[in-house]
Amino acid sequence: MFLIAGLGNPGEKYMRTRHNIGFLILDEIAGDISWNKDKYAQADYWSGEFLSHTAILVKPHTFMNLSGKAIKELMDRDGIDMNRLVVVYDDIDLPVGTFKLSFDRGAGGHNGLKSIISELEEKAFLRIRVGIAPVDEEGKAIRPTDTSSYVLKEFSKTDLDKDLALAKDIKEAIKTFMEFGKEVAMNKYN
Repeated sequence: MFLIAGLGNPGEKYMRTRHNIGFLILDEIAGDISWNKDKYAQADYWSGEFLSHTAILVKPHTFMNLSGKAIKELMDRDGIDMNRLVVVYDDIDLPVGTFKLSFDRGAGGHNGLKSIISELEEKAFLRIRVGIAPVDEEGKAIRPTDTSSYVLKEFSKTDLDKDLALAKDIKEAIKTFMEFGKEVAMNKYN
């Protein structure tokens, strides 16, 4: 069984913010599923057959900085191995409209990842980092000076469309990871 988590903050106020791209991408790749609520894990989740594999899709409702609590609860409850965890989240250092896969890295200043690493006491899991940074004329990321404010602002329609257009490739990257492992997925999609 795999656990695929999209990170974000709960509530209408945050729905279309840059920090919620993990939720938004998960909604795109999941399609028309019916989300369930798990009061113990404090998350929306769905479990079943996903991309020909048994999986749990989860959107923690603990707010970003406590995402690890919900993920740990579901992993422990369902006996999911660390090497079957995928986390989709925003990356302020990648240009909007891009994504990268990484494995066994630190949190890179991302509080949601810090929480996951702290709760699981492990960092060896697959990350799908979705770019939210503005770009210069050459398409290179420009890191905003006030990152806290920037990530909590709503996407422009253009930037949101660029990131949501990645959903098909992200879904294929997850499928490749499920079928062939992290090395094959990272070589193909990075």
